[in-house]
Amino acid sequence: MRNFLKGLGLVWLLSISAVFGQSLVSVSTNQLQFQTISELGLDSLTVTLNNGSANAIDCRVVTFDIYEQKPFWTPDSVFLLAAGAQRTIKVYFKPQHNILNNSELVIQTNSGFGALRVDLQGQGIYSKAYYASTQNAEGDALRTALNVRLASPYTQLGYSGTNNARLRMFGIVDNWKVNGREPAAPLPYKNECVYTGRTITYNVADFNTGTLNNAPYSMNTEHTWPQSFGASNDPMQSDMHHLYISDGGVNSARGNKPFGWVPNPTLNYAGGSKANSSTFEPRDAHKAGAAAGILYFATRYYNNTEVSMSFLSANMENDLRAWLKLFPPDSLLQNRNNGIASFQLNRNPYIDYPQLLDRMTQLRATAAIPAVQRVFVSDTVANLGQVAAGSSVTYRVVVVNAGTQAVQLSGIQVSGAGLTYAGSASQTIARGEAAVLELQYSGNGSPFSGNLQFGTNVPGAASFNIPVQAGVGASTMSAFSLLAPFDGLTYTIEGDSNLLVNFRWQPSVANTPGQTSYEFELSNMSSPSLPPVLVRSGLLDTTLSIRVGEFSRLLDAFNVQPNQVLACSWIVTASSGPLSRQSEAARNIGLRRGIMSSVQNQEQVVRLYPNPASDVLFLEADGITENSVVELRDLSGRQLSTATQVQVGKISLKVGHLAEGVYFAYLVTEGLPRVLPFVIKR
Repeated sequence: MRNFLKGLGLVWLLSISAVFGQSLVSVSTNQLQFQTISELGLDSLTVTLNNGSANAIDCRVVTFDIYEQKPFWTPDSVFLLAAGAQRTIKVYFKPQHNILNNSELVIQTNSGFGALRVDLQGQGIYSKAYYASTQNAEGDALRTALNVRLASPYTQLGYSGTNNARLRMFGIVDNWKVNGREPAAPLPYKNECVYTGRTITYNVADFNTGTLNNAPYSMNTEHTWPQSFGASNDPMQSDMHHLYISDGGVNSARGNKPFGWVPNPTLNYAGGSKANSSTFEPRDAHKAGAAAGILYFATRYYNNTEVSMSFLSANMENDLRAWLKLFPPDSLLQNRNNGIASFQLNRNPYIDYPQLLDRMTQLRATAAIPAVQRVFVSDTVANLGQVAAGSSVTYRVVVVNAGTQAVQLSGIQVSGAGLTYAGSASQTIARGEAAVLELQYSGNGSPFSGNLQFGTNVPGAASFNIPVQAGVGASTMSAFSLLAPFDGLTYTIEGDSNLLVNFRWQPSVANTPGQTSYEFELSNMSSPSLPPVLVRSGLLDTTLSIRVGEFSRLLDAFNVQPNQVLACSWIVTASSGPLSRQSEAARNIGLRRGIMSSVQNQEQVVRLYPNPASDVLFLEADGITENSVVELRDLSGRQLSTATQVQVGKISLKVGHLAEGVYFAYLVTEGLPRVLPFVIKR
């Protein structure tokens, strides 16, 4: 049931009648109110879907993102509900933000009555009570709340004298012997340069900043926000959240340069940091630390008259935000945050909860709530099925505001004899809410075609024209079965040969104009929540041949080792005009990795990791240069946009915005094209 109806326009036309507009398909409640929980918790509630009609119906359950996260979701996303049956849908709630998560659950059906909606609400909180004052705050209200929170309580440690900030940094917070990184270090002090990775070890006698600044140690204190832009006096100068240990030479080379991507460096440093005449890029291991330090400083001191906020340009802030997504704060940064908080009493919010940034457009000036304009409409075709003469049916079209700005509906109207809409011609849909447009149709026993039209204020979705159909010739599509390969058969995938695996199925016959086409889907049975791993659409024959090399790349994507088997299932969907029907059952096959590597693997010198990936994907190879080209594509071959950083020997790709599934990285190095499959899974 993975392929659902192509937007509800491609459905079986059911023989359903409704008297006096009464719907035979309903839900047990119109709202689910979840418990107040933190990002560490998980709550679940259920809603029951009732099918009181005389026909089985296809159902698809849709939930929506809030700030690019999905706080509500259900594993019951696609299913068939038998006539007269009920189904309990389990909905989960796990917030990533300490806000009131208000959204919708939409159940699309081909029942002839349209879609159903359930309002979803759940208050998120943060497990760290330190951020209680930021609850439900967005935009500049959030920036202000963080500014106040970071300033109180706050202990100013000073930049010189006994137990000052620098000594606590070298001796405790960033001392591997103390902070847990290397408790068995032979000497009592061990520090690392954040820009180069160079380490020094020393005894108590050398523990003072004067000695450490000079040879043989040459380790300085880096002010991530430069002193020349307002960090030369306390409390800014000694605020440990933006102080780091760095090599003296690289510290001087960085100077007061802003941070950012440097695709064509003129200066390269040991460890991976690099620069040009205007910009400094820290190595990957310090990108999150540098980003969190700058963004913390901007939040803590934007209203301090000594601080020049001009240092934080729009480009720099965008790069820093990207770094926190590409390189999320790890346990080392969390431990450092805890250590600093034990002395200064305040925390760095972008190490604890970098997602706070998603609720503010900027930190360099007055922030706004990010303006996300997004609308979801439940139908592309409203199919009322068979409506007997003298009977009437009510059909519901659900329109969801899935953004952060109000959605305005205007000019709502219908056309066609017997079709009416009694609601207001204009409606405003608040953030996280939905409007239900109820269409009434009184049948006269003849086929009917009409339209529902309305406009919106959403860019790219300014107008909708939805066909409304009823009694269109009792269209039907015959059932069909899969034929070969046999259920349970396992293929050994040996090399990247031109051998073919042939899939065959029965034809499906429809009494609608036009040719029947088919869509083939192959899914990984061990990850049923993922989209299909292989899709072929627009097939006009009932046989599909797939080259062994394609399966070899799938095994690569899932890291299947020699003699291991990837268990898969395949299914076919037939479509003709407004009709769609799946094969009566799926079939299971196994793909076993042979003991010989594929031709591609033998030539392949690219290291792709992590796989499966979640937020960032790395490609490493000796042949990668700054002129190398990489593209991301989905199973259909569609090119996808993504933030990409190309440097010598390594490419970083931001993939956190991609849905779970199988993708391909098309890499060209030294004129040699390579196709690298990988999996997104969270």
